[in-house]
Amino acid sequence: MNEIDIDKRIYDLYDEYCHGFLSRRDFLARASAITVAGASGLTMAQALLPRYAEAQTI
Repeated sequence: MNEIDIDKRIYDLYDEYCHGFLSRRDFLARASAITVAGASGLTMAQALLPRYAEAQTI
């Protein structure tokens, strides 16, 4: 995935999600409502979420 510029509003939503103020569902719903310069907020939000399935086990 190419690096994308993530809107500050998405970071703010992610901060609320990480601190327990938003559920994952609410985070993704609110992020999907944001569209910036052709990139959807949902795409930006998914770029922030961890990819546990791709994590390497040591």
